[in-house]
Amino acid sequence: MKTVVFDLDGTLADTSGDLIAAANACFRDMGEGDLLQAADAGTALRGGRAMLKLGMQRLGRSEDDAAIDTYYPFLLNAYERDIDTKTVLYPGAMEAVAALRTSGYRVAICTNKPEALAELLLTRLGVRDDFGAMLGADTLAVRKPDPEHLFETARRAGGDPAQCVLIGDSDTDRKTARAAGVPCVLVTFGPAGDDMAALEPEDIASDAVAPEVLRQPDPPEAPAPLTGAQLEARYAATGIWPLAPQFPPDPASIIDLDDLYLTGIDPVSTSTDAVALPTPESFASDVMMAGLPSPVAAGTQFELDERGLVVPSKAGALTPDGILVY
Repeated sequence: MKTVVFDLDGTLADTSGDLIAAANACFRDMGEGDLLQAADAGTALRGGRAMLKLGMQRLGRSEDDAAIDTYYPFLLNAYERDIDTKTVLYPGAMEAVAALRTSGYRVAICTNKPEALAELLLTRLGVRDDFGAMLGADTLAVRKPDPEHLFETARRAGGDPAQCVLIGDSDTDRKTARAAGVPCVLVTFGPAGDDMAALEPEDIASDAVAPEVLRQPDPPEAPAPLTGAQLEARYAATGIWPLAPQFPPDPASIIDLDDLYLTGIDPVSTSTDAVALPTPESFASDVMMAGLPSPVAAGTQFELDERGLVVPSKAGALTPDGILVY
């Protein structure tokens, strides 16, 4: 199942107003007044420490890490008290989420905001139940740009981590998707929108409409196994009989030619639509002792056919493509 994973701040919601207010509460407590303005929204969406750092730079105290560490909990408390005073969802954001869910996608949130604050904000905005999972900065031992933060978000949403897309608004989101080996869509309607193209994501979204990367069809499902009657018809037409109806084969389970012989299927005795591998005992009884022709000749080589079945091959050697030689 494909999963669309969203960042929160700057992607689904403009949280900058309440974040800046919390940072300014810290600066007022220092006796310095409001040091951040609406124009600092881009910094605000990078987190509380980034805002404190900017304010301290404006005071000429850019190296005062002790003050930043002291006031960071103060900032979080101030933010929690007024977490949804100015915050708004971006126009069309939740309509896009609803459309994705209707189309069969799992949707989730992977944010570097502390989990408790993200849960509180989404609940206050009335949208928490629209997402199958939400992981914050402290949910795991790692966070973005570590890809495991993204992978676990997809898993908890019930999706396949290898089939997810990350939608965000920062270089952190781009680095996360690149490390995970999955597509990244960056939005341009946030305060850092003009910088997104330079990060070379797989797609750019200028509004909340699902971008092209999300409209790609799912890969085709694996073909259904051949029935017994179909296998017999194929054997009659080609003289090739599959030795094992599954892939990948486990070479460790096939020690020598006799073992491979005993995992074969007897085309003479297979007459039902449901094909089952015989046991070595029944195979030996039905084939070896009955004198029926062996399905495998000494020195036969094997390869994968177009359906992923292991079949005899006239030539080949052991290769990364899966050709087996015995």
